[in-house]
Amino acid sequence: MIRNFARRFCTVNPLTIQGSLSFEVITKEKDAHRFLELLTEKFSRSEGASLSMNLSKHDLFTLFDPLREYFLEHQTALIARDNSINDIVSGFMGLDYFASFPPGFESRMTPKALEVVEILDGFKNKSFEKGHTIKQMNTYFYILAGFTADEYEGRGIYRMLSNLAEKRARERGFKYMMRETTNSRLERAFAAQGYQTLSKESLDELSKNQGEKGFYWTQMQKPL
Repeated sequence: MIRNFARRFCTVNPLTIQGSLSFEVITKEKDAHRFLELLTEKFSRSEGASLSMNLSKHDLFTLFDPLREYFLEHQTALIARDNSINDIVSGFMGLDYFASFPPGFESRMTPKALEVVEILDGFKNKSFEKGHTIKQMNTYFYILAGFTADEYEGRGIYRMLSNLAEKRARERGFKYMMRETTNSRLERAFAAQGYQTLSKESLDELSKNQGEKGFYWTQMQKPL
């Protein structure tokens, strides 16, 4: 029991170092705020569903920020920090797929953010009804959202963060890693890393005003 407590709450940062980059678990409020600031900025200008529904940075912040308490308490957000500029350049937040969300979670979101959650929850429920997952704690570790700064893409940083997350999730007893994406490029990258597609739902209706087709929400899973 003492060992489990130490593993869960007592993190030694950084987890690893590569050149000027240190790979860390978010344990400080100031890092959590900066991470969410960067994540929402990137999503507001490049993530498919965000663009299709015209989600602002504020909309996205109200979607992600209620999870801050969870990932700080359970140490489930990983970042890459470039120590030459002392700033976060990549990272993601994770959680137990069937964890309880904080009280008043939905009331803290803007109407647009809530609309996205309702759409995606509908897809998740449909996937569950098809038997793709079971509602059991400590089984599926779920990567909710992540980013890499534009100038750091293509350097394998996000892949290293993913490998570290898989290792930590395996140590904590999780059986599967889960991802959901609306980005076809990421879908292909995840498939190359051993993820299998569980469910795929069209989002063309969201992007009809942009004339886009072949726009999907995809749920993927990888055994640990």
